[in-house]
Amino acid sequence: MDGFSSVFEYISTVAHEMVHATGKILGRFDDTKIKSPEEAVQSYSREELISEIGSEICTNFVQCPDDSDTTENSIIYIRNWSLYLKNNPKTEILSASAKAEQACDLIYDCLLEMEREEQIQKNNEEKENDEDER
Repeated sequence: MDGFSSVFEYISTVAHEMVHATGKILGRFDDTKIKSPEEAVQSYSREELISEIGSEICTNFVQCPDDSDTTENSIIYIRNWSLYLKNNPKTEILSASAKAEQACDLIYDCLLEMEREEQIQKNNEEKENDEDER
């Protein structure tokens, strides 16, 4: 956790990056639609909004207490990125929130699947150990 001032800051950063990682599979990344530098900024701004809002959703879901000294940073970060967007910033934030929720659902589903697979592996190993002992 070097470089982080708190557990919350670390977990929220990991969650932010995990939300970014869902972009391709959920269809948020399509460079063929970007025709100008302005559109690139718009696309990047939307993705940052989605990831930051998703980070908040994830940290709330896992009930990670905010022990940081930077509680307002997320709000400021969201507000600043929304200013780069042409459309109504409030509408952009609502749209980003829906996409962030999709990303978090995908993350949770993947984590649950990993947990199920781990449990199956553990059960199989226990079964093999029991058979070896006989």
